[in-house]
Amino acid sequence: MNRQTMDTVLQLRDITISFGKKTVIDNLSLDLYKGEIVSLLGENGSGKSTLMKIIVGLVLPDQGEILVNGINPKQNQEEALKQISAQIEEPVFYENMSAQDNLHLFTSLKDADEKRANELLDMFNLSGHRKKKVKKFSIGMRRRLQLAICLAYDAPLYILDEPFSGMDHQGVADLEALLMNLRDKGHTLLISSHQSEPLLKIQDREFKMVKIE
Repeated sequence: MNRQTMDTVLQLRDITISFGKKTVIDNLSLDLYKGEIVSLLGENGSGKSTLMKIIVGLVLPDQGEILVNGINPKQNQEEALKQISAQIEEPVFYENMSAQDNLHLFTSLKDADEKRANELLDMFNLSGHRKKKVKKFSIGMRRRLQLAICLAYDAPLYILDEPFSGMDHQGVADLEALLMNLRDKGHTLLISSHQSEPLLKIQDREFKMVKIE
């Protein structure tokens, strides 16, 4: 399909951000379209995580415009965020609560499908750890719990930062199939990963960020 006829889910125009005297992103523009997987590539320090944080409103750019399904977050942040489900950097949970209680709480806050999240816990080999307190989880287990909650929300746009981290070979294969299924249902996914092989299998295109010296 010609991209001219496709629905634009995310528009980034002239995004620039600096921290002190260091420019991290300089006049970046990018369009994401309905029903595609775009891999976000770049070495450490190239601004991948910063860009993801800008998209979900955790960091404000110095300049530039963002539209999510045609919605400007500056004008209607709540409605814009409803269009996105994101997994970015290290997950934060209530440490003394069980995985199941954390899942129930966060899916309720996001109005996500708790049944779907439970199914994803099974897929990510966490079903035997539902009653365990999250403070006893490894980093890999935390990321899988975070991913289950993220993907349980029916969002037009998913932002996934290192989703394959902490997964064994079968987990990677199952997640690949899940992400492709979401794409085939019309969802859009922006994914960063140090594991290039899974992304090469499932991506429709890639966007490379260059570290600014």
